[in-house]
Amino acid sequence: MRLFKNFYTTSFFLLITGSQVVAAEKGDSSAAAKTATTAAKTVVQNYALSRFTNSGALFRYRLGEVTGRSLAAGDESEFVSTTFSMTPTYSSINNSVQPIFVKGGVSLVILGLERFDELELKATGITLTIDKTSVDVSQASISGITKAKGDGFTLAPYHVFELPVGYLIDVSAGIGKNKLLTVSSTATASPTADRAFVSIGGSKIVAMGQASQIQYKGTLSYSMDDVNAYVQSDGTAVAKSSTRMRQVSVATIFTKRMELISPFIGVALNSNQLTTRGDGVQPREHKNTAVLSTGLNFAKEKLYGNITYMKERDKHNVQLYLGLRY
Repeated sequence: MRLFKNFYTTSFFLLITGSQVVAAEKGDSSAAAKTATTAAKTVVQNYALSRFTNSGALFRYRLGEVTGRSLAAGDESEFVSTTFSMTPTYSSINNSVQPIFVKGGVSLVILGLERFDELELKATGITLTIDKTSVDVSQASISGITKAKGDGFTLAPYHVFELPVGYLIDVSAGIGKNKLLTVSSTATASPTADRAFVSIGGSKIVAMGQASQIQYKGTLSYSMDDVNAYVQSDGTAVAKSSTRMRQVSVATIFTKRMELISPFIGVALNSNQLTTRGDGVQPREHKNTAVLSTGLNFAKEKLYGNITYMKERDKHNVQLYLGLRY
C-alpha cells in the first residue's frame, strides 16, 4: 500500500514539475522576441537622430562654426543631399528583471536611405534593419536554460525636423518579423513572431560655448510582439502570446566635442507599462527606472560610429555601431 502511495506521490510531483518546465519554455519565446524588438527600436531611434547629435558637420554648424552661408541665385541643391548608409551594430543584453532572465546579444545591420536638408534642418528616411538574436533565457524559480536564436527584420520610416523655436521633433515607426529557434533540456521549438513599434520624441540642443552641448529629450513609444502559436518537438501545443510595451522617457545628455570624438554622459527617467498575454510565466519590466549612460560618438567624413554603456536597475548593456554613409 505504501508503495502505491509513494508511486502516486512521485507521479504527481513529476507532473507538476513537467508543467513548470513547459510553462517556462512558453515564456522564453516571448522574452527572446521582446529583446530583439527592443534592440531594433533603439537603434532606429538613434539612427534617425544621429545627424543631429554626432560630431559631424551639422554638429559644428549648430554650434556656430559655420556661418555666413548664402544662396547663389536661389540654388539650394548644395544644402540638400540624398545618402545611403550601412551601419553594423551590436547590442549586448543582460536583463535580470525577475521572473525571466535574458543574457546574450543582438547583432544588427541598418541599411538606410535618407534625404537631408541642412538649411531647414530636416531629415526623412527609411531603414531596413536585419537582426540576429542569440540569448540564454532562464527563470529564478526553475533550473535550466533555454537557448534562443532568431533572425528578424524591421522596416522603419522616420522623419526629423526642427521647429522655429529650436526644438527637434522625431517620429519613427517600424514593422517586421522574427523567426526563432529555442532549445531547452526537454524540447525544441521554432516559433515566429510579428513585431511593430511607433515612437515620437522632442528634444532641445543647447550649445555651451564652441565645444559642448546639452540635449534635453522626451520620448513616447509603443512596441508590440506577437509570438504565433506553435508546437514543440515533444508535441506540446503552445498558444499565441504577446507583449505590449508603453514607455515615457525624459533624458538629459551632456556632450563634449574633441578633435574626432565626442564623449557624452546622460541620465534618463523611464516610466514603463508592460502588458502580456499567454500561457506560462511572462517577461516583466520595472514600472519606473533611471538609466545612466556614457560613451562617445565619432565621425570623420563618411565614417561615423558610437559606443554606449547603459545601466539601470537589474539591467545593463553595451551598444556599439560603426557605419559608412555614401
